[in-house]
Amino acid sequence: MNDRRVSKLLKVDLIARNFGYVYLNNRLIHVGYDGIKVLQLLASIVAQRTSSNPYWLMRFRDKIRQVISIDRNEIGFQGTRKILIGIVRGTDCDHVRRLAIWLRGLCGGKYGTNTVANHRHHKNWRIRLTATKALKRLSAWHILRSIETLESNPRIRRVAKQKTPQPFAAKWAKSSLRKTTVRLHTARQDLFIDDSVVFKRVNFPKSIGVIRYYLKQIRNTVAGIVPK
Repeated sequence: MNDRRVSKLLKVDLIARNFGYVYLNNRLIHVGYDGIKVLQLLASIVAQRTSSNPYWLMRFRDKIRQVISIDRNEIGFQGTRKILIGIVRGTDCDHVRRLAIWLRGLCGGKYGTNTVANHRHHKNWRIRLTATKALKRLSAWHILRSIETLESNPRIRRVAKQKTPQPFAAKWAKSSLRKTTVRLHTARQDLFIDDSVVFKRVNFPKSIGVIRYYLKQIRNTVAGIVPK
């Protein structure tokens, strides 16, 4: 897919793409070859978008997994995130912007968090909702608190709302209810050694008396018996 086709689909100004560099909206960005691959994947997803089906992204789960996988494998480099944020800043299509914001949230990290946060004031409530979900994945808690206070849409406020931290005493009480008591068998247990076991080491195995002594010490330790 050539640059002109990608630019038309994503509604961005994509001028050149050489050696891992792209001119995205009159800005030179080094995204690497993986970033260029992400650009191609996004364009192929948008090219087959079905506006009448609200679940149209379900058909592109494999391509979305590829985008996430490319981002996970970029050690110390953020080409995927740079591409996504560049599209969020420059595209003229709300559907493409929502897709890029959503994918940016799935990638995690902190890069471009302010760009995503700027869309919490967008006139389109669907973009505000997508941005709020992405900010939650990006752990932008201070921004989510402001959304919870100032947002007029109750659905978006519910998404931005953070769970009230639970006291440690309550957590401890819940965990203690799930604990199970281990029964201690005090009856003498016979020690059986299978005759078919062959010891191939040079050192001879421990005697039965020594093994019994070790087992007794382990049993006493578990039972909390302190030796005199």
